[in-house]
Order: sequence, then C-alpha cells, then structure tokens
Amino acid sequence: MKDLKLVTLLLIMVWGTLHAQTVDETDPLKTGTIQEQFDYVIKKSSSYEEFKVVKLRSLNQLKSHASDSILQLRSALRTAQSEIRAGVQKYDSLNAIVSNVRSQYQAAVNSKNALSFLGMELGKTVYNSIMWGLVLVLIAITTIVFLMFKRGHHVTRETKARLAEVEEEFDTHRKTALRREQKLARELMDERMKGKM
Repeated sequence: MKDLKLVTLLLIMVWGTLHAQTVDETDPLKTGTIQEQFDYVIKKSSSYEEFKVVKLRSLNQLKSHASDSILQLRSALRTAQSEIRAGVQKYDSLNAIVSNVRSQYQAAVNSKNALSFLGMELGKTVYNSIMWGLVLVLIAITTIVFLMFKRGHHVTRETKARLAEVEEEFDTHRKTALRREQKLARELMDERMKGKM
C-alpha cells in the first residue's frame, strides 16, 4: 500500500511536471513571435474605461523579448553587413584577377599574332604581306632576268650566226680576192715575161 501511494504520488508529480511544461511551451509570451506576444498581452489585459491594464510582469517579459529580438536582428544585420563587405571585397579581388587575366590573355594573343622581323614587331598579316610582296618582287626580278638572258642568248645566237655568215663571206671574199690577186700576179708576171722576151 505504501508502494502504491508512492507510485501514485510519483505519477502525479511527473504528470504535473509534464503538464506544466506543455502549458509553458504553448505560452505565446515564451514561444511566439513578437507580434503574437503583443496580441497575447493585449488579449489577456483587462480593460478600464478606454484603457488597457497590462500586468507589469507580462509587459516586462514582452519588453525583454522585444529587446532580445532587436539585439538578435542587429547582430544578424551586422553579420549580414560584414558578409556583404566580405563579398564585395571578394568580388573586387576577383574583378582585379579577371582584369589581370584579361590583360595577360590580350598580351599573349598580341605576342602570338606578332612576329619580330628585322628588329620590328609586326603583326602576322603585315608580315605575310611583306613576305608575299618580297616573293612577288623576286619572281618579277627572276622573270625579268630570265627574259633578258633569253633575249641576250637570242641576240648572241643571231650575232654568232651573222658572224659565221660574215666569216664565210669574208673567207669567200678573201679566197676570191686571193684568186684575183694570184690571177693579177700571174698576168703581171706573164706581161713581164712577155716584155722581157
């Protein structure tokens, strides 16, 4: 029987404790938002003429919760502002890195597209134009030299042919002149011999 009383008493105490906690947990002054707490205080306050009579304990608790909420909001605001500042700094540093990378990329593209020719930095298109111009000039000079050589060779061949003709004519003329001279020398000798006889 003593055990039964003790168990019953223990159960009543545990049930009372659990019931008190559930009542406290549903109390809007402890668990509700600020708006719910204000609504609860206004609802539970008594009216006197056109005034509301609020319990000082409820008002102090509401004040404490409101100031705690304000402090939490301020702390959250400071945290958010510091995160924003850190984000802005990170954004600025990333922008600086991006602009640095862009300038390095542009320098790499410029150096890749430029060639050093005779100590001058030239773009690939200018370099290609100069090289093709030189090739065309060399082709033109080669063509001119070839044509001059061909013409000179032709002139030389014609001159050699004329020289051969002239030499042949000269040989013919010399032979003819030698025959004539020999003929005249014989005639002269014949005449001299006739005149001595």
